Amino acid sequence: MLELARDYYHLRSIQVLEGIISPVSDSYGKAGLVKVDHRIEMLKASIKNDKWLRVDTWEAEQTSWTRTKLVLDYHHEIIKQKYGEKTGIRYLSGADVVRTMLNAKAWLPQDIDDIMTKYGVACITRLTAPESGQGGATVPDVKEGMPDLWKKHTEVIQDWVVNDISSTNIRNKLKKGCSVKYIVPDGAIDIIRHHGLYNSNDSVCLAQWPQEEEVKTAN
Repeated sequence: MLELARDYYHLRSIQVLEGIISPVSDSYGKAGLVKVDHRIEMLKASIKNDKWLRVDTWEAEQTSWTRTKLVLDYHHEIIKQKYGEKTGIRYLSGADVVRTMLNAKAWLPQDIDDIMTKYGVACITRLTAPESGQGGATVPDVKEGMPDLWKKHTEVIQDWVVNDISSTNIRNKLKKGCSVKYIVPDGAIDIIRHHGLYNSNDSVCLAQWPQEEEVKTAN
């Protein structure tokens, strides 16, 4: 997602200074999430070779769940100190999360107004694989039903690869003992295996197979 967003802005002559990854705290309470210290460790291992990305732990260290608007407020103050008052920030998210903004029970409408007008939303959409006989892949209308104010401040960035990869799917595959090689960075896989996260000790991919002894033959 971050690479797609950076390409989008660079192609429009907008400089991207850094990408910030902010994991939620344990108090978020989403089913399937492992402890935040493991998530931070996996994230850092995954981006260790990407100098423009960083993992920020402020949100993760909070004792209660922090609203997205407050997290953005915090990071905006930090980046203004680093890069200057005119530096902007975007909330990068997938289309599934952006669509939940229409649910008043999930988001405070005033928070969304503030996020949209003060920061803006960069929304990654996935191409939906075509059904048989239905033509090419399609892009869902993320902005459908949004107030005009929100539409104006939502930038839709199309993922150019048809895929159904998500963190939920990856966790489910690990629990079933399936391989996530080439989908998850090797550094993160090492941490998953080391801590036995997501029942991964049952995975045929992540199991520590014994090395076969070398068979020597003499002529």
